[in-house]
Amino acid sequence: MPNAEIINLTEPLYSVCKNITGPYSQTEEYISQVRNYLDSAGVTYISGTGLTILLDNPLGKPPAELKSTCGVLIPARTEIPGPYFVLELSGNYLFARSKGNIDEIRLPAYQALLNYIIDEQVLTESGTRIEITRETGKETVLEIYMKIRD
Repeated sequence: MPNAEIINLTEPLYSVCKNITGPYSQTEEYISQVRNYLDSAGVTYISGTGLTILLDNPLGKPPAELKSTCGVLIPARTEIPGPYFVLELSGNYLFARSKGNIDEIRLPAYQALLNYIIDEQVLTESGTRIEITRETGKETVLEIYMKIRD
């Protein structure tokens, strides 16, 4: 099982994102839309990465009404016109990393975060979970970030 820990992102992570309304099952397509936009705009991004923030409880809404933020990592901050925007991750986060098949690694990573929150009585800013995936060819690396309350 993956471990959870508190990390300090002194070197910020940047991503170009877009807010989306639609089924969570199409997250990869939404990330591809951001990649396609960046390709057409000539903006460099980190190949094989994806960022997802699911903003709604999928049990309480029809799939067509679910809101999320999807994007890709970029090497440095840049200016992007709307409806796209740059998201910066910096500061203290509760963090878990897991490697393997995405369908098999997500639940253990979340269990590690939950166990850490309970055991260490950590307070997060909100329930927002930022998922970053990195495709390495053979496997997926899943990183989950939850901002720590200051």
